[in-house]
Amino acid sequence: MVFQSYALYPHMTVAENISLPLEMEHLSGTQRLPLIGRFLPGSQQQARSIKEKTRQVAALAEIEHLLDKRPAQLSGGQRQRVALARAMVREPALFLMDEPLSNLDAKLRVTMRAEFVALNR
Repeated sequence: MVFQSYALYPHMTVAENISLPLEMEHLSGTQRLPLIGRFLPGSQQQARSIKEKTRQVAALAEIEHLLDKRPAQLSGGQRQRVALARAMVREPALFLMDEPLSNLDAKLRVTMRAEFVALNR
């Protein structure tokens, strides 16, 4: 789901916002614990896999250079791309979007439309 208001977490970086769905999907409740989870077996491999997937989706949305910034430091179009990347990172069967391209520039809007068609196929 991609909301028109983006629904980004302001205290997290762009990378953390994008990777959050993967972390919640792949990590057990114990692994999600901030101080304990990092030391459990398999956590490091999952973290590397999530980080790589986050970078791939960020590159696709052309926001790879913004991964260390917080949402307050981004323009409306950049925030929208982060919200799109967060939805795309899980490779869902269906996307629900509320005006997903409204704040993107014309060039990126064309690129994202083509990407949506490819994802649909």
